[in-house]
Amino acid sequence: MNFWLSELKERLFFDNPLSKGLIGLSSAALGVLFLLLNKVQAGTEILAKTHRADLNSAVSNWIASLFRDTLAKKPGLLRNKLAQAIREYPWFVTPSPPTARFHADPKLLLDGCISVLKSPSDNERGILCLRYSYIYPLFLKFFDAHRIAQKYHLVIEPSWSGYCDLNILTLSSLETRVFVGSIEPRDSEFVRFVSPYFIPIPISGNTWIDTRIFRPLPNVAKDIDVICVASWSAYKRHWAIFRALHELKQRGRTLRVALVGYSMELKLEDIRRLAAQFQVDDCVELYERLSSAEVNELLNRSRVNLLWSRREGVNRAIIEGMAANVPCIVRAGFNYGFPYPYINEQTGRFCAERDLPDCLEYMIDHYQSFSPREWISSRMTPECSAVVLNDAIKEKAIRDGERWTTDAVPKLNSLDGLAYYYPEDRKKFDDDYHFLESMLLSRPVGSSSAS
Repeated sequence: MNFWLSELKERLFFDNPLSKGLIGLSSAALGVLFLLLNKVQAGTEILAKTHRADLNSAVSNWIASLFRDTLAKKPGLLRNKLAQAIREYPWFVTPSPPTARFHADPKLLLDGCISVLKSPSDNERGILCLRYSYIYPLFLKFFDAHRIAQKYHLVIEPSWSGYCDLNILTLSSLETRVFVGSIEPRDSEFVRFVSPYFIPIPISGNTWIDTRIFRPLPNVAKDIDVICVASWSAYKRHWAIFRALHELKQRGRTLRVALVGYSMELKLEDIRRLAAQFQVDDCVELYERLSSAEVNELLNRSRVNLLWSRREGVNRAIIEGMAANVPCIVRAGFNYGFPYPYINEQTGRFCAERDLPDCLEYMIDHYQSFSPREWISSRMTPECSAVVLNDAIKEKAIRDGERWTTDAVPKLNSLDGLAYYYPEDRKKFDDDYHFLESMLLSRPVGSSSAS
């Protein structure tokens, strides 16, 4: 039943233009209704979700224009309510499993979620990077963010596609430039359109992979046909993978598959039961919460790396696989359908849903004809991304009359947060972290209003 419901939902929200158009119109109307009923947070979130869903281009364009006019402080009933929701959003952020520890001790945000990449000096701002979208309102809620933004350029790398997101838009309240990592054209265009304070730059969470850990290992036998590194979540579409494996099994070809994940709304046992329902549990091996080195070992044993979700954020696992010289298969139409240049004839291929069984067979049989590590080594390393980051910020800083004497240091992105590419760089920023700790508010912003 869950499988059929998932497929029906996909047809309605992704595949059928008529249903998408109707859902988009209805959702936008519901958002407006909620705003008029003074349910400003709920109404604003509905409009933002409608834009992220990309259901109806006319509706999406209208919503984008509405948010642009709101951030430009144009008067109007709806715009005033949207402005209130964006301004007050950090007040309404409540603890969730990923954030409960930060609400209990906001200083923990400085351990892998908010990282200094460059120290400020005379007439030269430093650089501060904020990881994960849910961090941004917490930064505003628990820190004197305005004072920090006077000393540091802010860099964010949102964790999900679709940047019409209150987590992002609430940073406009700082009225200072925020450099937004984006390799998704639709998102880059949106942030550029919606506010002059948002500056898109072509980096993202998957351009900072540690190619020293994820690398080819000597003398490792290729005894796994397919690997999929994905959380135990519905959007990762394990059922669609199992359906393709079942079809191949019926053809007489049983693959050996490794699934690596961690618990989200689903658990390991849910995935195991799903595999059994498709009668492929005998060829699927499940691994949970492995270290990066352990994942790299499995990648080295694998012929093909598979990403089969329809929409998420930028995906690190396929780039980690490329660093281990494992080609990938990515579902055609992934996210908003942009053909990412890092999926090419040297690194892997896009594949339509109906063609997955055939594509798996071809890639498994021809994996040796691909050389993905060679491609990303000159384009998608932390050193390359640091150059892109520095060039983008330096241009704006010098134009504003700032000095530029020091570059940002390279960093790493992993499942558990940010780290320094060179661990010894952390000591360079002791004074910066002491300053940031001093910017913690004794009472969170809006605490009295929220109560």
